[in-house]
Amino acid sequence: MPHYPKFDGCFGCAPDHSAHFAGLGVRAVGAGEFELVLSPGHQGAPGRVHGGVLAAALDEAMGIVAWSLGRPCATAHLEVDYLALVPLGGAVHITARCADQDGRKMYLEAEARLEMGSGPVAARASALYVRVRNWTAQLSSNWNTESGQSALS
Repeated sequence: MPHYPKFDGCFGCAPDHSAHFAGLGVRAVGAGEFELVLSPGHQGAPGRVHGGVLAAALDEAMGIVAWSLGRPCATAHLEVDYLALVPLGGAVHITARCADQDGRKMYLEAEARLEMGSGPVAARASALYVRVRNWTAQLSSNWNTESGQSALS
């Protein structure tokens, strides 16, 4: 099924994706604090940031916090609420924190604000991360894909 409309420069649907593979660009600016500088490659609808970019940035920030707790993990569930359109240019400030842990499960929350944290909330996310068992063994065996084992099991 074709995707309509196709916006030139859209992170998800642009005909030419070559500008989009420079990396997401989330960087840590403090403990649990991150910045995403918005570039034309993050565009969805004209002049606006693609929702998938915000979801990926929130996931990245929460993942960094989860990994900082000491063991490799993977996103098992991600939920994002979009609260404001985000214009291209400038940056968003992301805060992320671990809300709870239960065995191998880690529950994280994040928020993206406009105007480097002083503006309105653009998106909120919650996620479940699961600590991965035998991480080095899975890396050396190409994530156990040949054995059919899940990295999360």
